Amino acid sequence: MPAKSYRPDRIRKLRKELDQRQYVVAFRAGISQGHLSAIERGGVDSIQVDTLRKLAAYFGVSVAYLAGETDDRRPMPELETDVQYTAEEVTLIEAFRQIQTPTLRALALEMVKAQAEADKSLRATGSPPAESTPAAPKEPPARQERRGVGR
Repeated sequence: MPAKSYRPDRIRKLRKELDQRQYVVAFRAGISQGHLSAIERGGVDSIQVDTLRKLAAYFGVSVAYLAGETDDRRPMPELETDVQYTAEEVTLIEAFRQIQTPTLRALALEMVKAQAEADKSLRATGSPPAESTPAAPKEPPARQERRGVGR
C-alpha cells in the first residue's frame, strides 16, 4: 500500500485541539463532512492539493505540516496563500509528492533546479530559453501490400 500524501492523525488532532465537530470544520473548509471523516480515518490515499490548502488555512498551519513533510506548524504565506499556482505548477507539486524513493526525489529536484538555473543564465545573456518540445512521432513504415497465395 502506498504511503499517504498527508497525516490523518494531524488533521484529527488539530480539530480536537479546537474542540470542533467534523461538520463544522468541513463546512468552514469547504469540503463535505463525509470526506473529512474519511480523511481523518486515513481512508483516503491521496488528497487534492486544494483540499489540503483549505484545511491548512482553516487550522492556520502549513500544507507541509498536514502532508507530514515538516513538524513546523507555521503557515508559509509566501508559498501557500499569496501565490496563485498555475495548473502546471500544482501538477508538478503533486507529481513530486508521489515520488517515494528519496534518491529519485533528490534527482527530480536537481533536474528542475538545473533547468531553472540554465534558463536564468540564458536570460542573463539576453538569449531566450530554448523551448523544449517533444519530438514529433515518427511516421509508421509504409504499408506494404501482401502478395501471395489466396489473393
